[in-house]
Amino acid sequence: MKVAVINDMSANVFNFDGKADGIDAHDGSAFVNPFSSILENWSLQDCEVGAVKKPIQHWYDDRYISATLLKYAVDTITNRWMLQAEGNDPRGKKHGVVLRNVFKKMTNVRWHNSDGTWKFGPIDLIEGCDYRSNPKIDFFKNILEGKSLYYRDGLQHKKVSDFGVENGVYFTIEQDVDSMGLEPTNQQKIYHYFKDSGEHVRSTQILSPEEVLKQGVHTIDSLFELHTALGGIYSESVDAEGNLQFSEASNYAVAQFINNVATLKEGADPNNLTQDSYYQPLK
Repeated sequence: MKVAVINDMSANVFNFDGKADGIDAHDGSAFVNPFSSILENWSLQDCEVGAVKKPIQHWYDDRYISATLLKYAVDTITNRWMLQAEGNDPRGKKHGVVLRNVFKKMTNVRWHNSDGTWKFGPIDLIEGCDYRSNPKIDFFKNILEGKSLYYRDGLQHKKVSDFGVENGVYFTIEQDVDSMGLEPTNQQKIYHYFKDSGEHVRSTQILSPEEVLKQGVHTIDSLFELHTALGGIYSESVDAEGNLQFSEASNYAVAQFINNVATLKEGADPNNLTQDSYYQPLK
């Protein structure tokens, strides 16, 4: 696990007497990316917890006759939190923490080196490496678990009905829907490109090699870019009243990709489906 330690930001507090003081806004808490949080909860099965956790860790060092105790809050960077931290305040100043930037730092680790070689081993979001005898990943069954995936684009609601690849470029099949996710129209195949900065470039046509070079883009090549292509922080789900509302659906879809993209370790038994026999490069 990679951990970054950063200075906390201060916040002003006041009491009833008008006395003011400054405190650490996050009080030593930690942020974790949503994919790790979801995978951890899945591993706990019936004992899973929510998005906010408080781990307790302790150990002894008999060499120096010392002990360490850690107890701190861990907050999951959810789509909802990232949405709340977007935008500007009335004075035109940015909010103290733009969580999407923190999330991007965590997850925008490119799968390829600059020379085109793999950093962590082959990653195939369609074939899923050699995870099963018929390795092809079924987007609706394996990734969405039979549910529909939506996101909001301005005032328009979009449904993502399929995910594929063409000439090495990942695409989604998308449709306009109403506020209840119904009456799909205007089906389009959207090819997903990204600049190194993380800027999303959507295209209804595969870009020519010259245009790719000119714009300096590549297809999906990180968990951050996969999350963005699946609706990102604007993903939606149908609520209990039958209306589309912002949700964590894109995070769960990415977590399913992480679980489904796997390759058999050298010399391992393909019938033994465990962490010891399969390597999951997206983790």
